[in-house]
Amino acid sequence: MSSDDDLHDLDDGGLHDLSHAVGNGDAKRRKVLIMRACDVCRRKKIRCDAHSQPGTRCSHCVTYKLECTFVEGAKKRGPPKGPYDACSYIDDLEDRCKLLEQLVLRIAPDTNLDEEVGPAFTKDTWATVKGNRYARGGARQSSGTMIRVPTRASSSVPALPPSPPIGNPFMRHLGLPDESSLGSPMLPHPDTLEKATLDMHRGEMDSDDEHNFTTSTGALIKHIETRLDELKITDCQKRFHGKSSGATLIQAAMNLKDQVTGSASDAQPRVINLRPKFWRPSPWEWIYDRPPPLDSLAFPPDDLMDELIELCFERIMILFPVLHRPLLEKHRKENRHRNDINFARVLLGVCAIGARFSDDERVCLPSEDGSGPEWSSAGWKYFAQVVSLKRPILAPTGLSDLQSTALSTIYLFGTSAPHSSWLITGIGLRFAQDIGAHREKVYGPDHPFENQLWKRAFWSLVALDRITSAGFGRPSVAFDEDIDADLPLEVDDEYYDEEKKEWKQPADKPSKLAAFNQYAKLQGILAYAIRTVYSINKSKVHLGFVGPEWETRTVAELDSALNSWLDNIPDHLKWDPNIEDPTFFVQAAILRVTFHYVQITIHRPFIPVLTGNNSSPLGFPSLAICTTAARSVSHILEAWMKKSMDITPLLQVIAFQAGTILLISIWGVKKSKLNVDVSSQAADVQRCIKVLSKAEKKWHFAGRFCDILTELASFNEVPIPENTPTPPDTTRKRGREEDDTLATLVA
Repeated sequence: MSSDDDLHDLDDGGLHDLSHAVGNGDAKRRKVLIMRACDVCRRKKIRCDAHSQPGTRCSHCVTYKLECTFVEGAKKRGPPKGPYDACSYIDDLEDRCKLLEQLVLRIAPDTNLDEEVGPAFTKDTWATVKGNRYARGGARQSSGTMIRVPTRASSSVPALPPSPPIGNPFMRHLGLPDESSLGSPMLPHPDTLEKATLDMHRGEMDSDDEHNFTTSTGALIKHIETRLDELKITDCQKRFHGKSSGATLIQAAMNLKDQVTGSASDAQPRVINLRPKFWRPSPWEWIYDRPPPLDSLAFPPDDLMDELIELCFERIMILFPVLHRPLLEKHRKENRHRNDINFARVLLGVCAIGARFSDDERVCLPSEDGSGPEWSSAGWKYFAQVVSLKRPILAPTGLSDLQSTALSTIYLFGTSAPHSSWLITGIGLRFAQDIGAHREKVYGPDHPFENQLWKRAFWSLVALDRITSAGFGRPSVAFDEDIDADLPLEVDDEYYDEEKKEWKQPADKPSKLAAFNQYAKLQGILAYAIRTVYSINKSKVHLGFVGPEWETRTVAELDSALNSWLDNIPDHLKWDPNIEDPTFFVQAAILRVTFHYVQITIHRPFIPVLTGNNSSPLGFPSLAICTTAARSVSHILEAWMKKSMDITPLLQVIAFQAGTILLISIWGVKKSKLNVDVSSQAADVQRCIKVLSKAEKKWHFAGRFCDILTELASFNEVPIPENTPTPPDTTRKRGREEDDTLATLVA
């Protein structure tokens, strides 16, 4: 029995007596030995008077004729009982104190903590500092002692960088969603999502898909929140777990245990022992990615920013409704981009895209030869800052992550490395799947506004993923069988009623968002075509695409789906070159050229001149369909150019493919030595080249497309439009790098 054990078991009276027994070591030791309660009194938890009775036998043992012994070891009192020890608990509290002190100094850097709570000390010096104790509103004197861990340079936790005291600064520093910002409202908390909530205490699950649920920091956070409430840093780490996840197996095992033991009930939540060390975020993992200070960001001047925002929404957002404009304008007027890193990323992305359509030289970098602005660099100065505001990899997904990723995809598609847009889109969809944005049951009825923002961003990423995957001949991330989230409501931004918390489009006013929903449906047909017509042989066997008729049957189904889509398109989005409303003209034109692009994609693999298979029943019909679709594209683009509107990257890709198909058709006629007039098709090729030639000033890869079509047309004796630059030395042998580039673009 040690003296430490004795000290733990001194009652108040004994402790008072002990304070006077400091004369010599033996007396002190003897005093301590007889002042602890005997074993019987300790077990019964009654007061023991052995120290005041003759023979050191307490009155209780004398009365009941029991042996009065002092043999049993004392149990240490202190922090929580459980599988984790007191030292771990204290270490966790110390880590939390360090983070809290840093947070206080960030919010109020002028605060003198020494004056408020007493001087700092370490574990070795704390005993010499008396009377300092934490108290709300300031320090107060007490007979006890409270450790305040140091936040000086010796601290093992890195100091957090200073940041304006807006919203939740610690969350913002970590890149975690902060509900005070536009760029970071989380999906509604799982506790409010009736369809998605897994009540781990009651074992309630969604009846339709009982194994899918959203959890916080792992599948068992509901169990440990009460046990670790004093240790958790944030409760915003919402993650989605599907049927095959290990969390589902754990839940089933715990439910079975409850049935066997009868331990779980509504009144008595399940309590499990978890060691905090393994259930809280590690500080060194979170505080490693420090973005630059927001005051170092260079936003465009207010007049230029107004123009760029307007151009972005006029040219891009009318088809990809990634953002809610009134909310963006509101937060911009509040200067939220000056103190919110998430909104700053979104606004810079908007400015970068708008700069692509601006004629203001301020959006460009200087040319290499110093002759003036480099127009193909328009917006890069803003996009480069988006990249610098890097998102911590470990942070949970916020709405701004999806929005910023979609904006980055749109911008990168027009750069010299368009393939990077495919990479970024895939990352954005992983962000969305991480939070469960692809599942309808994650969207509850209590947050209609936030739900629509999430759906807009998610479905924009899906559409971008499918069009880029088809363009580069690469796999898509989003499959229809994994998505059951509804498309966004067809209600324009200005018709959200904040008081009633509902979206309502006037019956007599067509919605601008209807175009995006139609575009998303069209992309669904394209995605199915890529997975069937263009699937590898191994996949065809698994999917049952075998036999002589599967191609005919599959193509017929796709054609039927396209015709059904065309028949059901709203009247205001049906193509007519005389549409007066500029917004509906742009939307109708893009939808129709995309329709023809999907047609070409479906039938292109069966063109006889490309496959060498003249016996296929799909051969010549496919050539005719592709040629007709390509000519329609050239005519629609001609009507577009008459409106003096900029050619977006999507239209450039379609123009290039249409021109290539027309040239293939001309070659096919010449190869067959048929007496057919191809002058009209040659004129259509010229239209496609003109479109690309006009766009190449600002769009890097439009110049590449123009060079390729011009070179191909030169072999076909197709007249090249005036003012079209001819690639130098077209007869020289291309290197391997150029061949790879051409293959990528043609794909």
